[in-house]
Amino acid sequence: MSNESIVKNASKSSGHTQRNWDFSKPVLPEHIDILKDVAIQACSKQGIAPYSLCVSSDLKFNELLYTCSTDSGDSIYGQTDLVRNSQLNAPLILAFLTYSEHQLMDMDKEERIALGYKDRFGEMDCNQTDIDFSVGIAAGSVAFAAATLGYKTGFCSCINIDMFREKLAHTDYSKEVKDMWQSKIADDFLVVCIGNPKEELKRGQVVNKEDKVVAIIPPVVQKDIPTIVLK
Repeated sequence: MSNESIVKNASKSSGHTQRNWDFSKPVLPEHIDILKDVAIQACSKQGIAPYSLCVSSDLKFNELLYTCSTDSGDSIYGQTDLVRNSQLNAPLILAFLTYSEHQLMDMDKEERIALGYKDRFGEMDCNQTDIDFSVGIAAGSVAFAAATLGYKTGFCSCINIDMFREKLAHTDYSKEVKDMWQSKIADDFLVVCIGNPKEELKRGQVVNKEDKVVAIIPPVVQKDIPTIVLK
């Protein structure tokens, strides 16, 4: 396949969310390393470090996050798989965890710099837009890179973080893992989900933990983006 075809196919694939996964075909360890590096090396304003990164191929951890993939804890949202985001129950996830601009500005300069929110001159030089752009660039780069490696991808930020923190606190995961997610740095986050699809299912077929199809998400229509090309 030509480089042009690889880019076109990866662009098309990474623009859609995969909602079911084949766990018999995990993401290769060497590919996890590549995708981690893509996330770390992605462009950000003045080279600031605007996010922390949680990379997980731990299926129990990913499933725990998946069980909290709702913005509500009531009986409707909490008891049915129909509204859970099955893309999260993936063989590999990369979670980008960020402070908000308001949280950063409440800190003193030394604290912000210690957290990595500094440019090459040692000054805090980012606002909410810079933070959001940086996460978007990195997450998009990871999804595109994963697609060039032959994987399917999805995104999710609809997670009840309080529910997840409570469940995580009662697990035997390390203090380092718990501290990362208990910190306010996890108040705002975006998760990239990666893996191989169930070949027998369509991309939008949502499956629950029992591997049963519980919903079908219709395909996204082609985006109508106003475009000008100058030559």
